[in-house]
Amino acid sequence: MKYYNIGKFAKLIGKNPQTLREWDKKGKRANKVKKMIKELVEDDKDL
Repeated sequence: MKYYNIGKFAKLIGKNPQTLREWDKKGKRANKVKKMIKELVEDDKDL
């Protein structure tokens, strides 16, 4: 399993790191982030 720091992950999904921090702090968009993570993992398996 790969781990990404918040800056690299934000870049991979096209978001600002601060946006991800705000989502985490507010407990928002968890399902959206989980979906993005799943897509990244599946894409990585194809490589």
